Amino acid sequence: MKTVKRLSLTLLAVLLAFSVFCVCVSAEGENNDIIQNDKVYAVLPEGYVISGGYNGIIYFDEDINLINFLVVKNAIAPEGIQKTDFDNIKSAFIENYICDQYTSKSDVKLNITKTEEKTVNGLKAVAFRGNYFVGITEDAEDLVPCEFYSYAFATKEDVFFVTYEQFNGVFDIKDLEETLKSFTVNGTFFEGESPTVNHSFEGAITYDEAVKNADEGLYSDIDAETMKIAAVFIYAFALIPTLVIVIVIIVVAVKYSKNKKQLRKYEARYGQISGGYAKPYPPTNNGYSPYTQGYNPQPGGYSPYTSNQYAQPPVQPVQPVQNAVQNTENKENQ
Repeated sequence: MKTVKRLSLTLLAVLLAFSVFCVCVSAEGENNDIIQNDKVYAVLPEGYVISGGYNGIIYFDEDINLINFLVVKNAIAPEGIQKTDFDNIKSAFIENYICDQYTSKSDVKLNITKTEEKTVNGLKAVAFRGNYFVGITEDAEDLVPCEFYSYAFATKEDVFFVTYEQFNGVFDIKDLEETLKSFTVNGTFFEGESPTVNHSFEGAITYDEAVKNADEGLYSDIDAETMKIAAVFIYAFALIPTLVIVIVIIVVAVKYSKNKKQLRKYEARYGQISGGYAKPYPPTNNGYSPYTQGYNPQPGGYSPYTSNQYAQPPVQPVQPVQNAVQNTENKENQ
């Protein structure tokens, strides 16, 4: 459900892309390429715009790649993000980034392929890469996992996840790395941390307000006609899997019915199929005999009955020429 909701937002975002890039559609306190509130500040690469507040604040580009800024209360890293067990970071990521009101932890299959400790602009971080499935395991052949790369930061008050997801092409985190060049957070830092990016958070709106504005601001300047078109696309997208399944079932049923009828006609004319092959008729000099009742090439089997209607009479032996000449001479001498 989470993936469907994300993709639905993405479809809407793509539908609105032309107007978004031409007309500034952004939440109050949030520019299209800058995230700024009382918790987080960063400048995104050119081409990224807000696509809503959903388990964080999401930005997307024209290729539907996402960068998400998520802030939660620090309940896992009382001594700093690099001093906590990674299982705690993983659990917080699943619960706060992947799960929602429709998804529980038991519905999530998360695979971590890489982890490492890093320092970003004077802030300590744990970077991790992987993929996840929601509501189904990776055993499904046609299921594509959600690939992501995330950085986890912490102050004494909060934990921050900056996460990149790519929907198309070869996975490349250059946009995430570009974003992190200007990234900084607000809060009480742990020993050994001191941000090198200078940014004043004074007078900034709260993070919660920014999330709310991101959701409301995405739709506020959209006319009713555009919303109707967007709704049609979203509903059509949601129905596609069901329609495909129904169509496949109908096609298979029709093909099975036709094949079954053809099979019955074949067996009525030529006999039953055994082992997947029709029993062949015994060959004669002129081909297959249509009068054969059965054929068993195994030793001890019964001989097939064939009609002798067209049997040829026995051929008489030809007398040698020499005897014929002798008989003629004897008759002349008599």
